[in-house]
Amino acid sequence: GGNQIMTRRLTGGKWSPVETAGDKPGDIFVVKMGRDKRGREWLIWSEQIEGNFDLYGKYREGGGWSRRERLTTAPQPDMEHALASDAAGNLWVVWQGFRDGKSSIFARRYDGSSWSAEEKVSTSPANDWAPAIAADGSGAVYVAWDSYDKGNYDVLMRRWSGGKWGEVVPVADTPK
Repeated sequence: GGNQIMTRRLTGGKWSPVETAGDKPGDIFVVKMGRDKRGREWLIWSEQIEGNFDLYGKYREGGGWSRRERLTTAPQPDMEHALASDAAGNLWVVWQGFRDGKSSIFARRYDGSSWSAEEKVSTSPANDWAPAIAADGSGAVYVAWDSYDKGNYDVLMRRWSGGKWGEVVPVADTPK
């Protein structure tokens, strides 16, 4: 009938019983975990509902899981997400999202009470895939992805610091 999200907690060297964290079985693709500035664990996943994959999330608080929250609403797929927490405790999610038939990289951050608006991170007119994210101790966040901008597969990166995105920097940029 579909996939379900299951969790277990390791406390004092012992595993808790398996717990169902999802609402019901569905077409779930990739579940990632992160932590927000309030210390709550988040589950974020891509799920196909009515023919479209979108990102959804929920957090653990008071011994249970919150209600599911829809994080993307585009009419084309949003998937291949990654998570990181920055030095201030903001939880970041980056993903590959399709808009007008082309895939780009997007980001949102959760400040402990609300999610920021969706921001487009990649800038090329070509397809961009498979984002990765990391944060440093100074508060900067780095997002890297695979791009077909020059007609081959290159890796590009962008830094977020001081409330804005920096220039796109090539990491692996060759004709091969």
